[in-house]
Amino acid sequence: MIRIALSLLALSLLALSLSACTTPLNAPVGGQTQLAIFDGSPEGVALIDFLNASTTTLEVLDDEVPLNRRTAENLIQWRNGSDGVRYTTDDKSFQTVADVDDVRWVGPAALDALVAYLEAEDLIPTGGDLLGVFDNVAFTVDEATATLQLVNEASFEVLDDEVPLNRRSVENILDARPIATLHYLQAVPWVGPSAMLSLRNFDWNAPSDEPAEEDLSGPWEDCEADSDCQSGLVCMGWTLWGTGWCIDEAQSATFTGEGGDIPDDDTTGWTGTVEVGDLASVPMDIIVWIDLDHAAPGTLTYTLIDPNGETATLAAPDPGTNQADILWRNITSDDMIDGSWSLVVTDPVAGDAGSVLGWDLYLTSNYD
Repeated sequence: MIRIALSLLALSLLALSLSACTTPLNAPVGGQTQLAIFDGSPEGVALIDFLNASTTTLEVLDDEVPLNRRTAENLIQWRNGSDGVRYTTDDKSFQTVADVDDVRWVGPAALDALVAYLEAEDLIPTGGDLLGVFDNVAFTVDEATATLQLVNEASFEVLDDEVPLNRRSVENILDARPIATLHYLQAVPWVGPSAMLSLRNFDWNAPSDEPAEEDLSGPWEDCEADSDCQSGLVCMGWTLWGTGWCIDEAQSATFTGEGGDIPDDDTTGWTGTVEVGDLASVPMDIIVWIDLDHAAPGTLTYTLIDPNGETATLAAPDPGTNQADILWRNITSDDMIDGSWSLVVTDPVAGDAGSVLGWDLYLTSNYD
């Protein structure tokens, strides 16, 4: 079936035209302006990123945009706090377009001028550019456009049986139509990471006569193992709390490191390193497997070090699985995950030489 792709701007205008009879989920900012700026739209995302950037100074707003001097001063003062210095304790960040609109002397003319500047400087994401992360799922502009078309046009049966979504998710999506952006979609009750991922990946042009894949993730996407999640998802957080939630498998990976000889009777020990990249922001689940050739593994010490210098102390690897469980963990879920992770194995007892044959580091990651 041939379908006409709706742009995000077209959806915004659609929601604006129906604003008198829709829920607050779809209310735009910029009452008198000809351009309604929605949170989560390309214009809205670019606006928030631009105003929060340290390179956006008073001079940029006043001279280059240009804004009224008082408007520019108020925006910088709101962001930088009373001390007027960026990156100090009294700073604030713009989170929504409403935050911007609430600043004194910011009105329709200022919002239009800001968007015009972003367009002229090619700062508004388009096509395959990353739009943002919504409910832990990353979307390009094209993927967001297709997803919004789907949730605004598809029938109950398509969303319930073919995507497939939880029935309550579908009912709430239909009640919330028209949904202007993914910012408002993620706020719909019962729409979570699993639903967002399924919507992003659904292809209306794919054959629909195949049976729908069973949704194993549950209505709240809770899980205790990867097997509880549907295809394309893994369970995040289960090693921390016993239960977790299903996320895009792209937010997890296993990194393999090389081995080496462990110095005997030497507290410096052997160190192996792997480079972690292309995950989300911060680590969640951490599992280490160590393939060891040593007569007395229990006499060795095992330490995992994250890119920020924080550590996790490991038990001796299980002889059957090579898994080295974390005994206690100083590695937090607040520091960045990408970078060099190291495994240090030391042998403080003389007489038993050995080596690490290889090791694996499995990580799940979340967006902070």
